[in-house]
Amino acid sequence: IEALEARLKITNDSYRWFRFNDHIFKRDEQGRPLRSIGVAHDIHETKLATQESQKFNNWFNSVLENSPVGITALKAIRDKKGKITDLEYLFANRIAEAAIKKGELEGTLFCKDLESLKQAGLFEHYIDVIETGTPWAGEVLFKDEKLDVNAWLLVSVSRLDDGCIASFFD
Repeated sequence: IEALEARLKITNDSYRWFRFNDHIFKRDEQGRPLRSIGVAHDIHETKLATQESQKFNNWFNSVLENSPVGITALKAIRDKKGKITDLEYLFANRIAEAAIKKGELEGTLFCKDLESLKQAGLFEHYIDVIETGTPWAGEVLFKDEKLDVNAWLLVSVSRLDDGCIASFFD
């Protein structure tokens, strides 16, 4: 089955997106198509929605990456009883990664890999936000001799699905 997407001019001088699917069921000795059947699908609205979504995602990512505030998204890791045992970083903008000084944070575990953040008392606040849905904001001392970090951070946390989004600055 061959597939092709194209933007075509239609009768009223406007354009619409279509997807064409062709099935070649007979070929000559050189492999050239002799007989086929095809279907055209109007995908115009889907294509426009996808383009708009990509434009919004690009804009949103630009805002996140150029923010002067550290921004992270974390998901809860739960044991079999449903208790949160750790948090996994899903996203961290460049400011967050520079502040935490651990390199890329995506996939990093909050308690296991960044014990100093747990020692700063953030883990309990994050769990409370995830479990209750009540946002939290406060100041914490983030101190880690191994990472050469010693800073007071103003942190704001809100629930996001089964996790949270945190923003901070010193």
